[in-house]
Amino acid sequence: MEGFNWWGAFTFVMPIALVIIIGVIAIITSILDGVDKLIKKIRR
Repeated sequence: MEGFNWWGAFTFVMPIALVIIIGVIAIITSILDGVDKLIKKIRR
């Protein structure tokens, strides 16, 4: 792996990874919020 631009790859991959992580967190929180609302509806 001589001459491989680690910094270039890092700066290219990091924003994509951050966007994916933020997206996954947003999806999980929305699912949990939906489940919480369903539980509250069922309990009533």
